[in-house]
Amino acid sequence: MVILDTSIWIEFFKGNDPYFDQVSFLIDQNEVIGLSCIFGELLQGAKGNRENNLIHDFSQESSSHCYCY
Repeated sequence: MVILDTSIWIEFFKGNDPYFDQVSFLIDQNEVIGLSCIFGELLQGAKGNRENNLIHDFSQESSSHCYCY
């Protein structure tokens, strides 16, 4: 199990390699722990509705992607 730092999530949501592929693999393997405080940081730094919606939607659906606390 891994907890991803905010900076890793940012690279993942941008789709940047190698972060996107590695995080996607970990998510598919149910190896990611998502922390609400980290999603809160991501939402606080979101630039516009598109980023806000992307982060919010992922965090709401994340129970099927990763373990969230």
